[in-house]
Amino acid sequence: MDDYLSKPVKPEELTGVLGRLFPQHLRPPSGAAMAAVASPHDPPLDLTGALRYTGGDREVLDELLAVFLEDCPPRMTALGDAVAGHDAGTMMTVAHTLKGALWTLGAASAAGLAAQLEELGRKERIDGADAVFEQLRRELGALMSVLEARKSG
Repeated sequence: MDDYLSKPVKPEELTGVLGRLFPQHLRPPSGAAMAAVASPHDPPLDLTGALRYTGGDREVLDELLAVFLEDCPPRMTALGDAVAGHDAGTMMTVAHTLKGALWTLGAASAAGLAAQLEELGRKERIDGADAVFEQLRRELGALMSVLEARKSG
């Protein structure tokens, strides 16, 4: 026996125990691993995974999605400016923030692209960043359409 939980089991207590026992499974994968598992054929959003992240709380998920809808456009503007301005540090920072948000929402393909931009910025390499940024922009366009439709419907 490695740990103990009393009934009723609370999601945050279970997450804490699992985090202590299996920390490597509760962290998002590294940028390289994320890029490797993400496929251009992935759906733009995995609501089941996002709901799992919120402990099944649909209200919290709806709040996260609303925050993302509001926060994403200015972050993409900042990321585009960083790529165009050859600012590797800002590119890395903004891409890192986007990657985390996208991973939380279950947007694996877009998170993988943000991870690639983060890694390029970390290595202070701008070459190729514009093409990855364009892919991310298209992927986020599809994701935002899904989120807007979900919000309206």
